[in-house]
Amino acid sequence: MKTLKAYVKNYVRPEACMVEGYLVGECMAFCLEFLKDCLPIEEPTNQNEDVEVDPLILKGRPLQKATKVTLSIKEMI
Repeated sequence: MKTLKAYVKNYVRPEACMVEGYLVGECMAFCLEFLKDCLPIEEPTNQNEDVEVDPLILKGRPLQKATKVTLSIKEMI
């Protein structure tokens, strides 16, 4: 009885709350039993594991392969 009384949220219609709470519990138990044999969902993998980490890039993949650029003295100033 204590378990059924814990389901009561609306004191005007306590029977309806008890039935609804009991049904929710039964449905959850059925779903858990049904899904017990299913494959678990894999944890998401890091998308950037295959890319070498550059300390200047915080996250994400580079858009293209890096190209070396040499600036002249005039362009540096």
